[in-house]
Amino acid sequence: LTPRTTPTQELIFIPSLITDGAFGLSYVYYEGTANPMNFEAHFVDFTGGVLEAAADRDIFTASYTLANINAWDVSGNDPIIVQTFTIVAGTYTDITAITVPASSSRMKSHKLPNTLRKNEWRPSRPL
Repeated sequence: LTPRTTPTQELIFIPSLITDGAFGLSYVYYEGTANPMNFEAHFVDFTGGVLEAAADRDIFTASYTLANINAWDVSGNDPIIVQTFTIVAGTYTDITAITVPASSSRMKSHKLPNTLRKNEWRPSRPL
């Protein structure tokens, strides 16, 4: 296998019903051979029914290596929260940089940031 050279995108939409709140994201490297696997997270505000201009978006970059790879795990292990943010009236605020774990991208019983409670979030699943 060779590393993918064509970028792929995953879009996450936060429902407009959730206008204010604290959130955490995990970027889990499930399979592959990319070493490093470079990725970006783009935050696009949606206010007044309009997506903000590309020049105004917040973009964060990070790289995982093969040390961060792990097979998809359905045992209930929690993903490592590597980036947090809040939403206030449709605008992303307090966005942290992406933390790259020294190893793995998933860890059992990882502590959530103080602004999040486990019953308030659900891990995503692969499509």
